[in-house]
Amino acid sequence: MGKKLTAFLLTALLLTMPLSQGLAADAESNIDKVLNYIEDKVENIGEDNTKDLLDVVKNLYEEETLDKFFGKLDEDLKQRLSNKGIDQASLKNAAEYIKAQGFYTATRKFIDDMQGKKGEYKEKLKTVYNGIFTDSNDAPLNPFYNSVNKDYGSFKDFLTEVKQLEIDLLGLNENNGLILEHIDGKIRISELKSKAELTKQLNEFLPDGIELSEDDISSLIRATNHILADLDDSEIDILKDVLEEMDYEISPIEIPEGRHFYIEAMPLERTTAGIKAIVNVVPVSENHTGKAVVLFQLMKGTTPGEIVALENEIISEAQFIAHFPVKDPSNETYKVRVFVLNRFDNDLDSVPDPLAEPVELN
Repeated sequence: MGKKLTAFLLTALLLTMPLSQGLAADAESNIDKVLNYIEDKVENIGEDNTKDLLDVVKNLYEEETLDKFFGKLDEDLKQRLSNKGIDQASLKNAAEYIKAQGFYTATRKFIDDMQGKKGEYKEKLKTVYNGIFTDSNDAPLNPFYNSVNKDYGSFKDFLTEVKQLEIDLLGLNENNGLILEHIDGKIRISELKSKAELTKQLNEFLPDGIELSEDDISSLIRATNHILADLDDSEIDILKDVLEEMDYEISPIEIPEGRHFYIEAMPLERTTAGIKAIVNVVPVSENHTGKAVVLFQLMKGTTPGEIVALENEIISEAQFIAHFPVKDPSNETYKVRVFVLNRFDNDLDSVPDPLAEPVELN
């Protein structure tokens, strides 16, 4: 079913499951930290929230969701993932196998059994998933096991790395390297503010010979945000509660009344070719229909300059880029204002309606 990058297959599941007997059977000092961390998190999140989150994760591995995720990936990244054995078909097969083998039932039972029994965690883990991940030689997850053993030394070491990744991601969040936002009842990852640090962290986790670029991470974040946008209110509430119980900070974004989009912006990119402005436009209302215009206005001090206007129907989060080939891009008086408008034309009798709060890029 795949080679090294198949590690991504179970990452979401492994982040919610209570590890496996492979990690607990021979707990050493370097593993104890991870086990103690997870044990505390299971206690803090609580029985109901943990099981509810498990149901949300289970739904994320359904066929329609996987198709939507891959449908949002850049074609180049999608092809490279496919070359490593990661595609819709292999993930669906593995997800069905996990479900059929009783992963969700075993995890729910473990959560029930462990409530109020802190201290028994490591011992109980030794048998929770017996027979679920490895069965016969042709079991769908055996290639995953084999590649993990090759790349990480053992499955125990891989699980330790996955859990260490979770700790590291929490550290990124605490240090503003992984920004989670709560906008109009939805949760999203701030792509433009998170991609640099997230790229470094994930590449430290991946085995030698595999490296993701910031563009790859951007594509993965956009695909993830597309799936998060499809979660219903109850699923978002569960996810938000669990993340906060795990000490993740989620930044609330207030949207003024009457606005239909939110603009996520990054500092300007200044190169020898000029100035590059990048924004993500996020729909926050279902009341706007038809196209919208994303307008970039170059400013030099208070003097307006060139305009770039991009018109499109924005039904899901989308990225817009404007290039300004100025001769002195390092001049710090250059700024770019960005608007989202209902139209942009020569009608002098009325002004366009703003659909988002404007932002200024420096």
